[in-house]
Amino acid sequence: MVLAPAVARRRDEWFKELADALDEVERKVEGFKVGNLQHNEIFVSAVIQATRTALGTHQQEKLTALRNAVLNTALNKILDDDKQVVFWSLIEVLSGTHLVLLDLFNNRGGFSHERRLALMQRRALTDPMIIELASRGLLNDPRPYVARGRDSEDSLIRQEWTLTLLGKEFLSFMPGSSQKKQVTKTK
Repeated sequence: MVLAPAVARRRDEWFKELADALDEVERKVEGFKVGNLQHNEIFVSAVIQATRTALGTHQQEKLTALRNAVLNTALNKILDDDKQVVFWSLIEVLSGTHLVLLDLFNNRGGFSHERRLALMQRRALTDPMIIELASRGLLNDPRPYVARGRDSEDSLIRQEWTLTLLGKEFLSFMPGSSQKKQVTKTK
């Protein structure tokens, strides 16, 4: 009785946001028809997977990542089945801060000094997250091999982490996870 209204609200908000985004894509992408998606099994699977995760989170970064991944699937920007399974799983288990960290290492210039400083001040949380992203194959570890596993005096955010090829593919699967994606007009 307590959770049913909240779950229904989240579900309704999720489906409305997804419908609005798909309508925007239909207006801006020539030849794209929302109605054709009902026969696209890959898209249907993506919506089901994304909806399960969306209902379980309040983090805007994750909701944006889920929406953008569904939109890419709708636009047939799909990967092989194994990568899709891995990427949906990553969106589900990673936090919004994980996604922000990936965006940071992908585009350091896009983050203000204040935003980087705020992440560094949460070092007890962000340092293990960075190590986790590297262990999942999404980041290249810039530290010498002998320094790995040791405590650092400085936040790991200061290191020159770069995205692996898999990390870049993951970000392109759900672009703009830490901000709203703008659909480019192609008509």
